[in-house]
Amino acid sequence: MESIRNFHTDEVLQPACKPAELRRLKGISDSLVPDRNPSGAWRVAETMLCGANLPPHYLPTRVSREEYGAGEDIGPIRTKVPRGEIETLGGYAYGVGIERRGDDLVYFYNTAGVCSGGFTLRYTRPEWLMVEVGEACD
Repeated sequence: MESIRNFHTDEVLQPACKPAELRRLKGISDSLVPDRNPSGAWRVAETMLCGANLPPHYLPTRVSREEYGAGEDIGPIRTKVPRGEIETLGGYAYGVGIERRGDDLVYFYNTAGVCSGGFTLRYTRPEWLMVEVGEACD
């Protein structure tokens, strides 16, 4: 995978699934939740970023999804969808960042083109679940 440029800022964005970028992201993720099963959080995040499918135990029965400008609806559209409708990014995530917001970990990224997105992980002892996904497109 090659890097892309941010449509708005022309910044070079690295693909999440290159080995060096995966190491960097894992380090950030681990440091944000050192006492809350950091390897479990990273397992879910890495699967979402680079995997082919998400095992059902990584998701609650219904997941919150928010979309802006995706498809024919301008948005914002917020819905609860069955976990089977949540697809991984399959390696199409660039310039990934991670923040801790309260008890949650929020991963945000750009996709090829003019879209950006994110997903939220929540610690539910002893595991992490992906509870929200979102996407916005210009």
